[in-house]
Amino acid sequence: MTTATCQEFCEIGGYVYAGTENGDECYCANSIASSASLATDNGCTTPCDGDSTSNCGGGWRLSVYGPPTGSSSSSSSQSHASTTTQSHTTTTTSSTTSIGVININSISSTRTATSTTTSTSPSPSVAWTSLGCYTDTSVRDLSAGPFDITNMTPALCQTHCLSLSSSYIFAGVEYGFQCYCGTALAVTSVKASDALCSEACAGSSTSTCGAAYMLGLYEENSAMTSTSTSMSSQISSTGASSSSRSSSMTSATSSATATSSSSVNTSSTISGMGTSSVSGTGTSTTSPSSGTGTKISSSTSTTMTSSSTSGIITSSTTSATSSTSSSSTSTAVYTRIGCFQDSYTRVLPTSPTPLVQSTSNATLITSCTASCAAISCAYAGLESKSSTGGTTCWCGDAIYMSATSGTQLADSACGGPGGTGRSFTIMVYYDAVLDIGSCGALASSGSSTVASTSITSSGQTGSATITTSGTATGTMTGSFTRSSTGLSTGTSTSTGSSTSVTPNTSSWYSTAATASNNKLVLAHFMVGNAYSYTSAQWATEINMASVNGIDAFALNMGQSPDWQPARMQDAYDAALASGTGFKMFISFDMTAIDCSTWAQTAYVTNLITRFGTHGAQLKDPNGTGAVMVSTFAGELCTWGGSGAIPGWTQAVKTGPAAFTTPITTKFVPSFFSDPASTYPGFMANFMDGAFPWNSGWPMGDYDVSWTTPDTYPLQYINEGTGQLYMAAVSPWFFTHYNASTWNKNWIYRGDDWLLVSRWEEVIANRNSVSMAEIITWNDYGESSYIGPIGLDQPNSQTWVNGFDHTAWLTLSGYYINGYKTGVLPTITADKIFAWARPHGAADSAQDPWCGQPTNAAWTQDVLWTILFSTAPGQLTLTQGSQTMTTSVTAGINKVQMPSGVTSIGITAVLTRNSQQVWTWSAPITFTHNPYWYNFNAFVFSGP
Repeated sequence: MTTATCQEFCEIGGYVYAGTENGDECYCANSIASSASLATDNGCTTPCDGDSTSNCGGGWRLSVYGPPTGSSSSSSSQSHASTTTQSHTTTTTSSTTSIGVININSISSTRTATSTTTSTSPSPSVAWTSLGCYTDTSVRDLSAGPFDITNMTPALCQTHCLSLSSSYIFAGVEYGFQCYCGTALAVTSVKASDALCSEACAGSSTSTCGAAYMLGLYEENSAMTSTSTSMSSQISSTGASSSSRSSSMTSATSSATATSSSSVNTSSTISGMGTSSVSGTGTSTTSPSSGTGTKISSSTSTTMTSSSTSGIITSSTTSATSSTSSSSTSTAVYTRIGCFQDSYTRVLPTSPTPLVQSTSNATLITSCTASCAAISCAYAGLESKSSTGGTTCWCGDAIYMSATSGTQLADSACGGPGGTGRSFTIMVYYDAVLDIGSCGALASSGSSTVASTSITSSGQTGSATITTSGTATGTMTGSFTRSSTGLSTGTSTSTGSSTSVTPNTSSWYSTAATASNNKLVLAHFMVGNAYSYTSAQWATEINMASVNGIDAFALNMGQSPDWQPARMQDAYDAALASGTGFKMFISFDMTAIDCSTWAQTAYVTNLITRFGTHGAQLKDPNGTGAVMVSTFAGELCTWGGSGAIPGWTQAVKTGPAAFTTPITTKFVPSFFSDPASTYPGFMANFMDGAFPWNSGWPMGDYDVSWTTPDTYPLQYINEGTGQLYMAAVSPWFFTHYNASTWNKNWIYRGDDWLLVSRWEEVIANRNSVSMAEIITWNDYGESSYIGPIGLDQPNSQTWVNGFDHTAWLTLSGYYINGYKTGVLPTITADKIFAWARPHGAADSAQDPWCGQPTNAAWTQDVLWTILFSTAPGQLTLTQGSQTMTTSVTAGINKVQMPSGVTSIGITAVLTRNSQQVWTWSAPITFTHNPYWYNFNAFVFSGP
C-alpha cells in the first residue's frame, strides 16, 4: 500500500475522498461522515507497507486525501457515474463513511456504513469471445458460482471471473443476473441454439444474459490465442512481507526472460456473498535470452475484501501498473488456487519424479513447485499417495475436469490452506508466467559417442549425420493457441548452448497438382471424444486434416451417450461450411450399439437417412453417388436371431432404399471374422468392400507387412464390380485401462517406423487400395491419434497429456500425396521427425492404476528418426550421454538409435561440407524410473 495507490484506486472507482489507515488499508467515499473529528497528525504515523518513507494513517486513525476546501464533491463524482444507482448497507465503527477496504494481507474488516453508490459497468481488461448458448443443469457448466450481480452485463461477469482467478478463462451469464466462472466446461454441457439465451441482462436491456438453465458462454481471448499470458496475482504490494504471502504462495526456480504489466478497473454490485475479493489482472510475455534466462512476475495488484451483514457489497478496484524486465535468474511464484477433487482421470496429468518425503508441508510444497517449474508447467499439485501417508507431486498445463474430477472443494478437504492433499484430493498451485503451453519441456546436458546401429536410405545419392545428445541447455519458448475447447497448438524454439532454429512453417516438399484414380484418405474420428466441440473447433481440425491431404472423417459413433448425433451434425455442417470439399461418413461402433433385436436395424437406418442427403456426406469414389457407410465390428450381430445377413441387409440396404428420398449405400465395414467363411455370403448381400482393421499393426513380435492381413481379404474383393478395399494405416497403439474400467492393457508393436512402413506398403500396392483409413485422428485411449489432444479424453490423461502426435499428421501428408499421385513428392527443405517412448520396456513402475501392459517385450528401446534431406550430408543425434553420427543421402533416410540412456532431450545437427545446416532440439525424455507405465510416444519434427 502507498498513498498514491489508494488515491488512484478511489479515483478510478469514482470516489472523491481517499483514506489510508494502519499502514495497509484504503478507504474511499464521496463525503466525510458528520461524526468524524479532525485529529492531530501525530496519530497518523504508521509507515505505508509499500513505501516506508510515507505514512498511511495509524491505528483507528485515517489519513484523508480529497479535493481542496470548498470544491464540490458531487460534481466530481458525477463524472464517473452511470445511469444505474445501487444502494448498499454495511456496518462500521470507523470515523468515515467507508465504501470498501483494501487489505493487502487479506485480513477481513468488520466495518459498517450506510451510503448510496453509483456503479459503472466496466469493459473487461482483456477481450473475450462469445462461444454461444449452452444448456445448463444442476451439474453446472462452470464450477464457480452463481454470483448474483444486480446490474449484470456480460462484461461485468467476465471481469468478475478474472478478478477471482486468472485460471477462470470461461465466464457465463444466466437468468439475466447470474454469473458463473470456470477453467473448463462440465462434461454435461451441450451447445444449444443461441436463440435460447434470450433473457435481457439486468444491467443492460440491449444485451442478453442467458436464460433459465441456459448459459451464455464467453472465453477469454488470451486463453484462445496468446503469446502473452493473463495473470491474476494476490500480491498486494511490492512491499508485502514474506510472512504475509506464505499462506498462499510458494516459490520455485525457473529460467526465462519476462516483461509484465497489469491494469484493471472493476466496479460492480455483487449479492449473495459475504466476502468479495477482486484482484488485478495483467499480461506476461516471455522472450529468450542467451543460454539462460529469467522469469519475473512483476505485475502487482491490490486485493479488496469487504464483509457485509446484509449480503450485498459494492466492490471497485484498480491495480497498480508496473513493468519490469530482467535477464538474471529469479524465482517463479506459484499461487495457491485451492483444493480439487481428483480421480484416476487426473486433474493434473504429469507426474515428475516422486517427492522426497518430509514431515514439513512447506518443504513438500516447495519441492513440488520446483519440480513442476523445472519442466515449465504452470500448475503444480500435491496429493497423498494413500491413506497410510506419502505425498505425490503432479504437474500440468491446465486443470482438467471430468465427471469424476476437477470439482473445487473446501481447503479443509486437502488438510487446510497449507495442506498437501488427501487421497484423491489435490491442492493446486499456479504460476501465470509459466503458462505458455510448454509443460514438459526440459533442458539436457552431457555428451558421449556410440556407434550407429542401423540406417536405411532411399532416394538420390548423398549423406547426412544424426546425433542424439543432451548438450543443449536453455529454455523452451514459443507461441500457442488455445481453442474454445482448451486445445493447444503452436510452435516452440529451444535456446541454449546450441543454436536454435525457428520451425519452418512453409511446406518442405512440392506437391503434385492433381490426384489420380480417385484415391481417398480418411481418418477415423471418435465422436465420443468430441463432447465439448464447437463449430469453430470442428472447423479448425477439418482444416488441419484437409491441408495434409485427408479427405474425410469416419465418424465412429455409438448408441450411448445420446448426444453423439448432435456432435455429428456439427461436424457435417462445419465440413460443408469450410469450403474445402472435406466430407464425413458414419462408422457405426457396433461394440457400443445394440444389435440383438430386429428393431435395432431401424436405429442404423435412421442415422444413414438423417445424414445421407447432407452436402458433406462422403460418396462412393467410383462416382455412383452411393453413400459411404462403415463400422467397427458388427460381424456377430444377431438382429433378434435372424442372423447377420438379413439384419445388415435391412439396416444398410433395404431400409435406406425405402426412405422418402431413397438412399443407396456403399457399405465397407470392419468385420473381425474369417473372410473365407463370411465374405462370400456377405458380399453377395450387403457388403460392398472390406476394411481389415488389424492390418494397421503387426499382430505379433514382427514388423508390419503386406501379407496375410491384406492379401487374405483382398482375394474376395472384385474391383471390376465396384467393390472397395480400404487399407488401415496407424502410427502406434498403447492402451492402459484396469479391470474396473475397460480392462484393456496392451501394446501393438510400433517399431521400425511403423507409420512410414505402412504408408510405403499402401503406396506400393495402391492399384489394389481404393481408400486408406488412418487409425486414428483422436483415439487417445489407444494412443493412435495424429490430431491435436482434446479435452474430452476417455480417462487417458495420464499417458496422453504432454504426448503430442501432430508431427505424425505432417509426416503422413507427404505419403498421402504419394499415395494419391503414385509419385512421392520432391523434397524441397531438410526436415527431421523423431519419436520414442519415455521409459524402458522392461522397467518397473509404481503405477497404482494397473500393471505392465501385455506385449511389452515386443518393443525395443529405440529413438526412431526419419530425415528428409535435400542433399548429402552428415546428421548427428545426441541423447543423454550418447552421440551418434552417420552419413545420409539426398532423399528419405531412416535412422535408429538406442534410447536406453537416461536423458531429458535430444539434439539433431545437420551438416554439409563441414558447414552446419541447422541444429534442432526436442524434449524427448527417457528414464528407467517411471512412476506410471507409459508406452505412448513423444513425437516431434523440425526445424
